[in-house]
Amino acid sequence: MAVLVVVIISLVVFVGADSVIHRRSGGSSALGKRRVQLTLSAALGFVVALVLYFAFVGGGGSVFTPYPKFASLKDHPDNSLQGTVAYNPLAIGSPKGKFGCVDVVAASGGPSKQLFCASQPKAMGADLKWLPDGRLQATDQYQARWIKVVDVTTGAIQDLPGVKVTMPVNQDRYSVSGPNGQTVSASVNGGTLKVTLDTSAGSRTLLSVAVPREYGIERPVWSPDGKWVVQGGPSGLLVITTGAHPTTRVLTANGYGAAVTNASY
Repeated sequence: MAVLVVVIISLVVFVGADSVIHRRSGGSSALGKRRVQLTLSAALGFVVALVLYFAFVGGGGSVFTPYPKFASLKDHPDNSLQGTVAYNPLAIGSPKGKFGCVDVVAASGGPSKQLFCASQPKAMGADLKWLPDGRLQATDQYQARWIKVVDVTTGAIQDLPGVKVTMPVNQDRYSVSGPNGQTVSASVNGGTLKVTLDTSAGSRTLLSVAVPREYGIERPVWSPDGKWVVQGGPSGLLVITTGAHPTTRVLTANGYGAAVTNASY
């Protein structure tokens, strides 16, 4: 609605000014040239106004809003966070900028350990899943051409033939149920990233922070004990506790597509 109002007002001013200039020119070539100059200036001003509107106001947030910053678990580990997180490191953090690598890191924080980098051409990220026997399964996101099952302790890798992956039907992209019957939801609206916890006692906000307008997020991932979740996005993998006094910290600033297990390696 605000955009429509800006457009209508700008057009009214533009047309009115042009009509006045046209009447006063009286056929004068000098005034006619001046009319063209003013018309072009008005058009340029209108475009600039729209650009500034969308950059700073339209849709909520701003393209110039910085990514939020949080305390780092790598610098300040928290031993109360039990488990291991597997993830896809961004290419800029992988050897020679390769895609298709998989790392693991303790949920409490600390240095990451690289498990492998796929050698297949056009290797992209992997869909990650911890198996009941404690191994990690990584399935190529690019047409599922390869599947690797990794023993995180020994580093042994079992290669399986690729299979076509069918996405779950009607899966909520930004909301997921936890092990204790709770549901965590993530959203970006009006320039605000919000992570909400829904329980039988009601709903409460775990995180609410200003973000740039084009701030893409991933589906939250629960820890097996239900005490924290991993939220992926441009700020990295965020660990958000779900207790009475929730805290948000960065596990790694260079990762996406997390999978969580309660085992430690």
